[in-house]
Amino acid sequence: LLAMRVTAAINKAFDRRIAVRTLFEAPTVAQLAARLDGAGGDDTEVAPVEVLCPGAGIPLICIHDGFGLSWAYRVLGQYLDCPIVGVNQVVQDGESEPDSVHAMAVAYADRIQSRYPIGPYRLLGWSFGGVVAHAVAVELQRRGQVVDKLILLDPSLNTFLTFASRTFDEAALLKHVLQSQGITAARGQQFTYQQVSELLEQHTGSTEALPAESIIGLMSRSITTNRRLLARHHGGTFHGDAVIYVATQSPSLGGKRRALPARLTLRAQRQRWTRLINGKLHLQPINCTHFDILHQHALNQYSKELNEVLGRDPGS
Repeated sequence: LLAMRVTAAINKAFDRRIAVRTLFEAPTVAQLAARLDGAGGDDTEVAPVEVLCPGAGIPLICIHDGFGLSWAYRVLGQYLDCPIVGVNQVVQDGESEPDSVHAMAVAYADRIQSRYPIGPYRLLGWSFGGVVAHAVAVELQRRGQVVDKLILLDPSLNTFLTFASRTFDEAALLKHVLQSQGITAARGQQFTYQQVSELLEQHTGSTEALPAESIIGLMSRSITTNRRLLARHHGGTFHGDAVIYVATQSPSLGGKRRALPARLTLRAQRQRWTRLINGKLHLQPINCTHFDILHQHALNQYSKELNEVLGRDPGS
């Protein structure tokens, strides 16, 4: 969501029309500068599976967040050399809408195997994506496949459910877009996509901060669906080792951040995941909030170890 504000400022400053997803595709200043000459781009198409960053070796397959998008994982390309592949929450041809996290995992395992028929597989997921990544790992093992790396970024069930319990329907997302551009709205006031577009044009002279209507719809549908699926999810057992990076700051939205005792957050995550992972469970505290774990200040704390984990041979 912060990318909306950044792209709007860039477009205004440089008189360009870059799409929101461009910021994820070119997350460094140098990469983004190169894109300005060819500004534009399709901000509406979301592929079921897409290569977020090229590289050599075994791909790291990243499962979408609670909003249904994997684009935020592009930032990992600045720290890792392997291919980074994203799985997005869009229904692929031949699939039906999943009615459980397990059904979602089955569909995603099918997608992964259609592109990469033989493992070993390496899976990563943040927040809700961590829960699904674990379920995909369980499903791939059930099929006799090898999953040698399972990496979860603060897969906090309670955090996601608390966050998702807020009203995050399409109207709320549109209101957030307005607020990100300094346009205030009365409590309870509702807006349509067209109204937000007109307000942005009137107040800022541009609608570039507004993602495509299809993206807003996808985000809204995804978080509503995922809240329902997660509330009734009971995970299976993954037979192998796993690494969990645990955020130790309060994830409260809009409130003052406070550091939680690392031992308490680590204990809570260990209790939650020990019954779901039959192997070594390595938990690493990260001094950040749940929502910042893919930001630079957080990645600086664990990217070196993450490289070592991915470079480690299975069983070492």
